Amino acid sequence: MLRSRAEVSGTDTSSFNLIQSSLERIGTIAKDLLYLSRKKARVRGSINIKELAEKTIAFFKLQPKFKWIKMDFESGDDVPEIYGDESQIEQIFQDLFINSIQAMGPEGRILVRTDFDPVSHEVVIRVSDTGCGIAKENIESIFNAFFTTKELGEGTGLGLAVCYTIVKQHGGSIEVEETSEKGTTFAIRLPVGGEDSEG
Repeated sequence: MLRSRAEVSGTDTSSFNLIQSSLERIGTIAKDLLYLSRKKARVRGSINIKELAEKTIAFFKLQPKFKWIKMDFESGDDVPEIYGDESQIEQIFQDLFINSIQAMGPEGRILVRTDFDPVSHEVVIRVSDTGCGIAKENIESIFNAFFTTKELGEGTGLGLAVCYTIVKQHGGSIEVEETSEKGTTFAIRLPVGGEDSEG
């Protein structure tokens, strides 16, 4: 409202833009802290991972600030539904996408692939990017809350910690499957049937 009034009166709006950006950042941190504090998924039901991935990708493609990112999706045949909290699984996609975007340049590409592993009876989600990769000495720390290698103001160190917490709450696992200076692939495994975990 203040910015709108300033625009009408011809006042410089840069300070209002800064306030709005800071408020959005505070909101993101608060939301992430709430995810970390939850012991279990709140609303559980059947989740079509393929449809959820496509919906989240479509949302990101509509955001002007992400329009330079190329995002693709592939899916194996007959990927079954899982049982869990859809909003939390969507949060995993969002946090991994943002993490990838922050690691890439203007020619960046994100590839999301979903498959079914009949041996482990798990849905496997892979999120790959063409970013700068993760230093070997940091891999063991990236899922720790508040760990970040980004510049001050560019990252909270909560995104991957939130992903790890949500995946564990759904009885699954998340790991850096591969990383190099050409990019990184995260692999998330979620059990079909969605066993709860207190881990």
